[in-house]
Order: sequence, then C-alpha cells, then structure tokens
Amino acid sequence: MNVKRIIAIMLLFLIILLVGCSENENTDVILPDNNVNVSMSPIISYEELGELGLADNGCRTEQYKTGEFSTLSEYSFCNYTIESLDDTEVIIELKEFTDLENLNGSYQYESLHLRGYQGMISEDEYGDMSRFYVNNESDVYYYHLWIADKLQLIHVTSKGSKDAEGIIVNIGNYLLARK
Repeated sequence: MNVKRIIAIMLLFLIILLVGCSENENTDVILPDNNVNVSMSPIISYEELGELGLADNGCRTEQYKTGEFSTLSEYSFCNYTIESLDDTEVIIELKEFTDLENLNGSYQYESLHLRGYQGMISEDEYGDMSRFYVNNESDVYYYHLWIADKLQLIHVTSKGSKDAEGIIVNIGNYLLARK
C-alpha cells in the first residue's frame, strides 16, 4: 500500500473519531423528577400481614405534586404471597386522587376495561362503587376487586389458586375498615 493511502485512511479515522466524540458531548442527562417522592413503605403492616396470611414481597409508594392536569396524588403498589396457598400472589394498588370526578373516571375505566371475562362475583357489595370479578385459565384463577372509597381507588388482584377468593375479600374489607 502506498504511503498516501495510509495517511488518508488515518486522517479519515481521526475525523470520524473527533466528530463522533464532539456529538456525544451534547447528550442530555436525565435527572430525577423532583415532583415525585418515592418510599418503600408497605400498605399493610407486618403484624397485619400475618393476620391476613400474607408474606411481603415488596412495596413502592410514589407521592406526586398535583395540579389542574395532574389529579393523582399518590400511587402505591405492593406484591404479596398468600402463605396458605401454593403459588398464589396478591397485588394491591392504591391510587389517591384529589377529586371525585377523576376517581370515578379511573374506577369506571379500570373496573370495566380490565375485568375478567368469566364473570362478575358482586357489584356494590363493598360500597357504592365496587366490582369483584373472577377469571381462570386452566387451573390458574385471577380475582380482581375494585373499590372506590372517598378519594381512593383500591385494586386487589390475585393470580393462582381458586381458593384465594375469600382472602381477596378479607383484604378488601381490611383496607376499607382501616380508613
């Protein structure tokens, strides 16, 4: 290879390296959102978990600054296992709103859109706005309980045993009674 070609190739690599590095200097850094406070506090105390027959698998609570277009003030998500039932998990979601209109809209959408196709077990048994559904795929049962109470939307769902129905009801009653 002749010397001019080698120099031209080296210059080309040097230009590519310099241009590539200069473009990367301007990349944006994503900073944490100062509008969200995050904690790992559980929805149900450890003592009460034992009474309900649940084992804690982790929780996360986020608190948001609210405004005209942001009415969700708090969102909590906890994952539990039912100790007496093999391979049965429970997820509890709590959403705190700043107004009834948005609470009602979220309740109507989620409890009608995200429901089981097998059937409704009850409606309005846990207050004026509650729905309890069941669905199953082979031997795996899914229970969904939605309760809108005051400014809070409660969603308790399970995946696993058919026998989880009573435990889901107990959790829903517990969450209503503690307010």
